[in-house]
Amino acid sequence: MKIYKSIVAIPPGETIREELEVLNMSQSDFAKRMNMSEKTISHIINGEAPITYDTAFNLESVLGVPASFWNSYEAKYRENLKRIEEAQKLELEQSILEKIPYKEMIKKGWIEENKDKIEIIRNLKSFFRVSTLEILSTTESRIFDFYSNLQLGPLFKRTSDKEICEYSMATWIRRAENEAVRINTELFLKERVSEFIPEMKKLSLENTQESIDKLKELCRQCGIALVIVPHLKKTYVDGVAKWMGKDKALIALSCRGKRWDSFWFNFFHELAHIMKHSKKELFINAEETSNTEIEEEANNMAKTLLIPNVALKSILKSPTKENILSCSRELQIHPSIIVGRLQYEKVIPYTSFKELRENIKI
Repeated sequence: MKIYKSIVAIPPGETIREELEVLNMSQSDFAKRMNMSEKTISHIINGEAPITYDTAFNLESVLGVPASFWNSYEAKYRENLKRIEEAQKLELEQSILEKIPYKEMIKKGWIEENKDKIEIIRNLKSFFRVSTLEILSTTESRIFDFYSNLQLGPLFKRTSDKEICEYSMATWIRRAENEAVRINTELFLKERVSEFIPEMKKLSLENTQESIDKLKELCRQCGIALVIVPHLKKTYVDGVAKWMGKDKALIALSCRGKRWDSFWFNFFHELAHIMKHSKKELFINAEETSNTEIEEEANNMAKTLLIPNVALKSILKSPTKENILSCSRELQIHPSIIVGRLQYEKVIPYTSFKELRENIKI
């Protein structure tokens, strides 16, 4: 018999032993009547060997107890043994559980609420599509390797009051992937993306959910699944770009900071990765990665797509409200995008033209 917490696994052999006592039959005699070795009978009685269908029918003849009883008993015993094994394994996974932002996930509705940590672990395994949480660092190796390499590099800026958690980042990206799987995109065509860029930019003029939905639809037609995933603590992520297959790309945005101009810059930043860089790479746009060479390249492309250099030079000469609005009309982009760029270039202070800046209204 094996007991673990509330799970009890009693081998059918216990009942065989009781039946032998009732019949006053020795184990040696029982073995002869079963036409089996004493060693095999000992293993069956101790639960070390299973009762097969043949053995169950022999037990019915020798002990007078139906074969169906023994088959059912054996199945239940093996099931409970497996439950004990799983419960013990799940307990080992609790050390990993503490690294995963499961409380935030519950609040956001990403996994079901449950007070039992064992059940939470089961829900997380379904979320990540893994048999055990212990292999997350393997299945999500690109994320873990990315941050391991980043910490060794000269540009890593982690401070004592800012902690990046690889498990949180893996969670955020997995949520994005799970949402993207449900989006039935057209086959990716770079030419179509280029064709749609002016229309995409024009959508920035109206800060509404409808504009976001239209942007998602344009992306879908281009072969890109665009998803908005709420920011998670310890990620500091603005966006991620990756390929989910040969003809389908993923862009995920967190809307961290909630500024409308940041939303559009981050979108075109991730679009730049999809248009320009390797399909084998995972591109994470977060505070800790902002100065890497490949991210700078995506930054420059995003800046140019939103505000061409000719238009930028013009507005830099006279960054007045009137000129900003005029430039906004000419480029068909929201004025907050121009204000944000001027602030980034330190042409105007961050306190200027607050009336032209907007937070995301979704």
